Amino acid sequence: HETDLTQGLLTVLRQNLLTGTKEGCASGDCGACTVLVARDGVVQTVNSCITPTGAVLDAGVLTVEGVAQDNLLHPVQKHMVAQHGSQCGFCTPGFVMSMVGGLLEDAAEMQHRTSAVHTISGNLCRCTGYRPIIAALQEASGDPQLEAAQAHLGWLYAIENTQQRSASYIRPTSLDELLQACQSLAEHAEEGLLVAGTTDAWLPVNRDYVDYRYVVDMSMVDELAQIEDVGGELVLGANVSHARLQQYFGEKPHHCEAIRAMLRRFGSPQIRNRGTLGGNIAGASPIADWPPVLLALDARVKLIDFSGRSRSLPLSEFFLDYKQTRRRPDELITAVAFKIPPDWSALQVFKITKREEDDISSLLGAFYLELDDPRQTITNCRIAFGGMAAVPVRIAPLEQVLTGLPVAELNESRVDGLLRQLAEHLHPITDARATAAYRLEVAGNLLAKVLRGIKSSSELSLTDLSLETLYPLPGVAE
Repeated sequence: HETDLTQGLLTVLRQNLLTGTKEGCASGDCGACTVLVARDGVVQTVNSCITPTGAVLDAGVLTVEGVAQDNLLHPVQKHMVAQHGSQCGFCTPGFVMSMVGGLLEDAAEMQHRTSAVHTISGNLCRCTGYRPIIAALQEASGDPQLEAAQAHLGWLYAIENTQQRSASYIRPTSLDELLQACQSLAEHAEEGLLVAGTTDAWLPVNRDYVDYRYVVDMSMVDELAQIEDVGGELVLGANVSHARLQQYFGEKPHHCEAIRAMLRRFGSPQIRNRGTLGGNIAGASPIADWPPVLLALDARVKLIDFSGRSRSLPLSEFFLDYKQTRRRPDELITAVAFKIPPDWSALQVFKITKREEDDISSLLGAFYLELDDPRQTITNCRIAFGGMAAVPVRIAPLEQVLTGLPVAELNESRVDGLLRQLAEHLHPITDARATAAYRLEVAGNLLAKVLRGIKSSSELSLTDLSLETLYPLPGVAE
């Protein structure tokens, strides 16, 4: 209904007696609200608690009530019962929807434990434990009834975008339309909201009970969803989702394992499916994962005001303070751009969290160290951290020291000296995720790992990081 479009999808589903979908955290963390959304041949899991109803106006939505075929349980449901995969049952519908989505995407892949774990990584269970749930998904992937069950849900792939319009939930399909809508929205600033993926912007609706009369949704503007190589510069549109970026950086010639590894642990599949690159930057969160990575790539942010005037500025100058940026109230982020590295392996990213899956970074370190052809000298260096202070930071003084430094000089004494310099330029905070001392020590450990890795010519990735490979930062008390 028209009056429902600015409400959350979960609220509308439950108002219409589709109460199998549950509200747990109301912030996209627990997965109890997971549903499948289908449009133009693409079927994805999303968190309905942080998805506006207007965002699925012309899409198909599958809830747990529609998974079974008449009285025949879907193989996922059947094996959840057989494996005793549910106790209190509150989280179970969300798990079922994630598992059904995983099977629709690639049923054979779900037989592998790693893939099964990634599929349910956005769903939290407090009482059953994950072993029987993972087993249920693996068993369902080889169930003889799966083919019929998949065919029963084939209607999801036939849903086409009809570009329906609404007076309260406005979804422009071009940049010009978007700018016009934003000009109108500016006249109702206190009553309206500009959104893209809503993985962060919708939280005030759930937490603070903010009731917006108007919503402008920019997610359908295709001009902002492009990835282009423009004269050796990679331009990533603001509307590009994290899921698409994960796919893009997994393909040649732009394969970058550092970014892919970071994105595998970026939120959850549900968050990656809807969350956008522009939203992650515009929110100016000190623990956002993309800003330090883009700082290490020396990226620029592109903006446009509501009258159509464009400008760009270095991302290193974009963040001012906690949740504050140089973006003016009448501007939008349109893209992020940076020079394509001659060798993507020059970028290394380390995401440090309390748990492996679906967690916010305690800190994130991004290191770009480019070497000359014989790999004897550091010719270009950028070091950035997120989660250290009110804004993501680059360590420019240390970058200057390292640029032009022969690799042969990276002995233990020199590395220890560089770690002491790092400590002088970092001023981390203490909060619920980590203490300042912990952040400072781990930051030094990461830098030491990178420098010693260059010296030994070893290739690094997130999976290399373990307690055994951490090195103590000189001068930091136990």
